[in-house]
Amino acid sequence: MVPRTVFEDGGALIAIERNLVFLVQRERPTSDHLRALRLAYDAALAAHPDGVALLMVVTSQHWMPAFSDELREETAKLVRGTETGSLGSAFVLGGRGLFSSTLRAFLSTLFLVAGSREPYAVFADVESAAPWLAGVASRSAPWRVEDVLKASQRVLLDAHVGSAARH
Repeated sequence: MVPRTVFEDGGALIAIERNLVFLVQRERPTSDHLRALRLAYDAALAAHPDGVALLMVVTSQHWMPAFSDELREETAKLVRGTETGSLGSAFVLGGRGLFSSTLRAFLSTLFLVAGSREPYAVFADVESAAPWLAGVASRSAPWRVEDVLKASQRVLLDAHVGSAARH
């Protein structure tokens, strides 16, 4: 099982494994990241019409949401556009204190404002997210907790290696 990278730039890496879409956000999100995420979601859903799940991992402690009107609009489109077929989304926001609290509050508000009906959860690490995500994603394709962990670790390694190669 090797997740397939479908998008990468200095700020993000997006990969797909079966019905699970991975987003590693290394810097502030851009409209390009959101559009690429939507394309990845659509590709995964075409292959798995019973549903797709998302794992987003924010790796930078210096990333703070500062969304322009364009980015807010793209985010709302993404949320609305991925509700069909969405099994759920897990957000991993490591760290403590104001950063994590602010980002968790922002994401909760975003889903509330966008009217999201999909299940979502916020976690401090991938190990905590894996059981929840395996349960959600398994409604469309078989996932064991250890499979989610292995795929996640591979994507995070690819994101780290890709980021290091640019510096």
